[in-house]
Amino acid sequence: VLLMGDTFNTKEAIVTIRYVGAGKYKADFIAPDYKTCEALVEKTTTSIINAFEKDGGIASFERIEG
Repeated sequence: VLLMGDTFNTKEAIVTIRYVGAGKYKADFIAPDYKTCEALVEKTTTSIINAFEKDGGIASFERIEG
């Protein structure tokens, strides 16, 4: 389980999740290639959304590029 502010390192990628404020979080993904990164984004966001919904919360994912 990732805690806010933690960085998660795998063999292929780095994920950092931070609390922005007003109920919003920011996740940064760094991977060696697009395909690896997209797979990690999908797996991570699905896992987070499912955890929130399981506990009765509401969560969504919005991609902001730039």
